[in-house]
Amino acid sequence: MQVGAISVANYSEYGKLVQAWAKGEKPVPTSLEDLQEQCAAAHVGASFAPGIRHVKVVETEEDTVVIRLPRVSALRSFDNLLASETPAKYPLADFYLDKFGKDPVIDDMVEFRDARIGEYSINECC
Repeated sequence: MQVGAISVANYSEYGKLVQAWAKGEKPVPTSLEDLQEQCAAAHVGASFAPGIRHVKVVETEEDTVVIRLPRVSALRSFDNLLASETPAKYPLADFYLDKFGKDPVIDDMVEFRDARIGEYSINECC
């Protein structure tokens, strides 16, 4: 089940692409087609959820805090995921398992989800 709007096979290459946009080394994508082409050229292995038609890139200014809200459909999908699995497995990117060698033990999925959303909404890259 895809919870987010985009799935990435190679987060390292995607991270390099995002950095290139931030540094002005590559043009920031202005359309979904442009994003798909750049991801393909960078060997990111990106796929997009059905219904995704647009891309919005937000560049953070030094004097501005950006609070990013999750899509309501993503919240509902995650709630459905938690309700359908016994025991529920929190969907983390594959590189976490690759780096840490095992799935994390999460005692309270709802509390963990709430904390991740809180972090996600204000987190800056790096």
